[in-house]
Amino acid sequence: MRSKLVLLLICAIFSVSAQNTIVPLPEKIETQDGFLVLNRDLPVAIKGKANDQMLQAVDRLKSGLTYRTRITFDKKPVINQPVSSGFMLEAKESSRLIPGMDESYTIMVDTLGVKISAATSVGVLHAVETVLQLVQKNDSVWIIPAVKITDKPMLSYRGLLLDPARRFLSVDALKTTIDAMAAVKLNVLHLHLSDDQGWRIESKRYPSLQIMASDGNYYTQTQISDLVKYASNRGIIIIPEVDIPGHATAILTAKPTLASADTTYVLDRSFGVHKPVLNPAKDETYTFLTNLFREIDSLFPGPYIHIGGDEVEYDNWKNNPEIDAFREQKGLKDFPALQGYFVKRMTDSIKPMGKTVIGWEEVARDGLDKEVIIQCWKSKGLAYSYAKQGLKTILSNGYYLDVFNSLKDHYNNDPLPKDVNFKPDQRQNYLGAEACLWGELVDERILGFRLWPRMAMLADRFWSTEKRDRRSLAAATEAINLQLMEHNLNQVGAPYSILYEIAGSKDIAPLIELRGLVTPVRGYYRHGSGYNNTLTPLNTFADAADTDPANLDLFYNALREFIIAGSSDSNFDLVAGKLFEWEEYYEKNKAYFQQNSRLKELEPLAKNLSATARIANEAMEYIVRGKVPKDIWLANAKKVMEEAKKPVTGVQLTVVDQLEKILIFSKEHDVIVF
Repeated sequence: MRSKLVLLLICAIFSVSAQNTIVPLPEKIETQDGFLVLNRDLPVAIKGKANDQMLQAVDRLKSGLTYRTRITFDKKPVINQPVSSGFMLEAKESSRLIPGMDESYTIMVDTLGVKISAATSVGVLHAVETVLQLVQKNDSVWIIPAVKITDKPMLSYRGLLLDPARRFLSVDALKTTIDAMAAVKLNVLHLHLSDDQGWRIESKRYPSLQIMASDGNYYTQTQISDLVKYASNRGIIIIPEVDIPGHATAILTAKPTLASADTTYVLDRSFGVHKPVLNPAKDETYTFLTNLFREIDSLFPGPYIHIGGDEVEYDNWKNNPEIDAFREQKGLKDFPALQGYFVKRMTDSIKPMGKTVIGWEEVARDGLDKEVIIQCWKSKGLAYSYAKQGLKTILSNGYYLDVFNSLKDHYNNDPLPKDVNFKPDQRQNYLGAEACLWGELVDERILGFRLWPRMAMLADRFWSTEKRDRRSLAAATEAINLQLMEHNLNQVGAPYSILYEIAGSKDIAPLIELRGLVTPVRGYYRHGSGYNNTLTPLNTFADAADTDPANLDLFYNALREFIIAGSSDSNFDLVAGKLFEWEEYYEKNKAYFQQNSRLKELEPLAKNLSATARIANEAMEYIVRGKVPKDIWLANAKKVMEEAKKPVTGVQLTVVDQLEKILIFSKEHDVIVF
């Protein structure tokens, strides 16, 4: 009887937790009776060809099981031999690693073992990650519940852009990111390898590029080959981007004769859009670029090369008579048309290499080759519109992680809305979506913190057709963040190391509390602050601030419930308790913020927190007494709130928006009776 009750309990728990712990959420999950008890004697078998990806799947399965259970799974895999229990991995065929390949898989778990079957070895890799997320503790043993899972991705292209051109990222940092990407079934890593701030890849044909334009920080060809293989073994394509004809300061630092303006070029440490641009009227420009892309093609066996094409400043073209004459000679009516000519020549050079060209949406000019993929970053609608016109597209609009939007904002940006109404032949032109983490405010220490777990939940959005509700999103985010710690991302620890630097001591408790109430200023506010450039260390309070401060969720929920149905004692107590705590915060920590200059910079935040909490407390007094505040009080209260909304050292008191709701409620409330 007890075993039956345990079984029923496990099935009930699994049906609820699967929604929260499996990321991305599979297409179909069917719970079965029973469970597999894990032990170190369970064999791992491969049926069929044991290629590098299959062997990697075995390694990830064994290391993942060991990490989760602390049971050592170290037996060699069984190759093409029958086993009666344990883990069986089967890929029906090999396939070239390319978005659009069959990534589907099925998982069958019963009391004897786990059977994974997939069309390709990449599907097996994905299935292994799902199996690892099924592992759970039952009393004193580790189990995998009996289940049947059938799964495939909604989008064939599920990417992430990183930007080592602006702030260099080591090979180890990229490998760590690749491991985490594989865990959530992302399949494209887009590396932005050149910009105004640096050139990041070794060229044996043009060594002046890395000698003069890299500050010594670049990837050797040996490192690139190793990285490409590392990613491929995990089912991930690496796409190299050399941004042309604009964003070209680094190239022109090494090759000034290719410039549109005759001047001296040095790496630009500042952020923003800069004027240096390649000269499209010189044959030498195309010869150089063709040779360069041939070299890059030999290093990246994947199907794509990205040529950038965004934010081209035309000033240097307009001010160059040679270029203007060239444009008229070619019958190009304006400078966007000249850029279209440039893109066509580069596309014609790259196509014989067997590569498909990708460019940002500015490459979409008249005469664009139908095979060029357009990456839409400014307009979401264009991604769908171009696909309907027969052009291939990728969506990045709404997925710029460096603008510090909340996870909810990104997650609610549906990559494939139902009202798009693609016809079947149009749908195949829309390849998928790619999130971008540009490098202005991201260094290696905080890379994991800025990426995860937000990127994991976007992977969920790109893969699954089912959108999570608010509670499921929060639970899944917390669960996957814990699981990703296996890959040493430092997404939890990095902010605290910054807080220790700011405090100059072990006492960071006041900073931890304050950090939980702020977010980085949304958008590119810090880019234009004057002192930020590629050499500026990222060790400020803003660099430690979270886009989604988790410890406010309980307060927000209680406040929401209090305003909707204020008769709950528990809601009132939680809201009022926090308000009193925050009102006392500044006086309690006044001496703390006087200890050093970096802490003193944060003192206005502490003052604003206490001032707004005091106002909210007074509003609560009006509410519980059934009174409405006078207009003059409301006017003064709003001034305090508006002052507290102003950025301080790159952060905003995000809690102020919530406290303002108490003001509104105090004017419009019904009488609260407890």
